Amino acid sequence: LPFVGGQEGGGEVVAVGSDVKDVKVGDKVAYSVFGSYAEYTAVPAAKCLPVPDDVPMDVAVSCVVQGLTAHYLTSDAHAQLIQPGEWMLVHGVGGGTCQWAAQMAKIRGYKVIGTCAKGKGAIGKATGVDELILYDEAPGTAYEDYESVDGLAKVLEITDGAGCKAVIDGIGKATLDMSLGSLAQRGIFVSFGNASGPVLPTRGCATSPSRASCAGRSSSTTRGTARSSSTARTRSWAGSRAGSSRSPWTRPSRSTRRPRATSTSRAARRRARCCTASTRRFRRRSRAGGV
Repeated sequence: LPFVGGQEGGGEVVAVGSDVKDVKVGDKVAYSVFGSYAEYTAVPAAKCLPVPDDVPMDVAVSCVVQGLTAHYLTSDAHAQLIQPGEWMLVHGVGGGTCQWAAQMAKIRGYKVIGTCAKGKGAIGKATGVDELILYDEAPGTAYEDYESVDGLAKVLEITDGAGCKAVIDGIGKATLDMSLGSLAQRGIFVSFGNASGPVLPTRGCATSPSRASCAGRSSSTTRGTARSSSTARTRSWAGSRAGSSRSPWTRPSRSTRRPRATSTSRAARRRARCCTASTRRFRRRSRAGGV
């Protein structure tokens, strides 16, 4: 202390610096800077976003962090592994960021499956998702009980067993297995939050004849394939080099390699050879009576 919380804010500009040209007194702006829980906030001019008159200030303020996060989640984070007309799973569409994400995904032409608690069902439906999976609330909370419904089974039913090309997951620990299990082949899992707890270190994917049964991976953005990429690469090499015990992507440890000759040891060997040759010449001359 002293400490002022907050990271998002908005309001009317009451003063500007002498060198500020693009913002003037009376402008309505939204911004993201630390210390926004205050009556007045000093904001760099470059971080002031103009707010149109027909946009409510509360909507504009929520757009700065939540809206921009949802934008990159639905436009860039999936690395274009999903195309219009394909399925995207978005968890928590009753919350802030994923309300935006679900609507942006629909605008981009994706078919969207949303999840949320029954108490937020009206909010979830208002986002315009194609399918909505509703969970019971955990006792005494407004949060989803992810054990109350088999969400993975519903996703596979909706997609005719194909799964989703992209999964947007801000829930974390409670939905990790479902998210990975919901992936279509060559799909991508984007984890951007830990509302239910952090994603724990995991072991990768084990395959089944029909689809991947995943125990999870601990990356923030993970491509879903029939098996983890490292396993696929190792198996591919093993098939082409059967019987070999060493991977082409690894080198033997230094302790198992033949030590390299140093310049000193090479010089010593040269001297030894010279001495040996001189000794042999001396012995031949002695036997011939030359010495």
